[in-house]
Amino acid sequence: MSMKNTIATGITIILLAAVSAGCSIPGSRSNSRVQENEQLLMSEESRNINLPVIGGDTIDKKGKFSAIYLAPPEGGQLTKQDIETCPEILIVNSFGELKENFQTNSAIWIDRGALNMVDQTWLHEEPQMYCPLVLVGFNDALFSFREQLTGFGIEGPYVDWSERELESGFSIWMLQEKTETTTSYFMKGYNENQSALQIIALTDTLLEGTLPQ
Repeated sequence: MSMKNTIATGITIILLAAVSAGCSIPGSRSNSRVQENEQLLMSEESRNINLPVIGGDTIDKKGKFSAIYLAPPEGGQLTKQDIETCPEILIVNSFGELKENFQTNSAIWIDRGALNMVDQTWLHEEPQMYCPLVLVGFNDALFSFREQLTGFGIEGPYVDWSERELESGFSIWMLQEKTETTTSYFMKGYNENQSALQIIALTDTLLEGTLPQ
């Protein structure tokens, strides 16, 4: 065998070994095929993204938000214009969407018009039981979390609610600590015109570990 044939055979063996080991060879078809596969995967991922409404716009569901707001499809207590001032609020119109998109470090807002959608048992399961919970549309916390949303272990005197003006503002609850014998929580009603900016400021404060005024 000539020296030229020996060198050619050696190069061929090296190339075959590189291909069998999964290495790409400059100028070979394997490089272009890998690039085509990567582009195909990127295309598939982009088609699988579902885009919900958040602050009036659409974003990737995997995006971070501070609050998820369950409101009826026809609109809730907070107007669309109000919600648009807070891009960190995710609006959903069914309880299934709320459960699917819930993030641990976020607050749950429930519109009074969406109370009939809520699976209240789920609200008392971990991890969501430790997140700030807002009932939008009722200003009395006892009425909100004893009479409308239940299971919080709240006791108290009988109240003739017909004598109260309830249908404005909002109420907030957050469980701080729960043991076999004690429960520590924050609960407060706000008797004023509800606004997304005001509520998000309060629930963000709670998420940061501070009690609001």
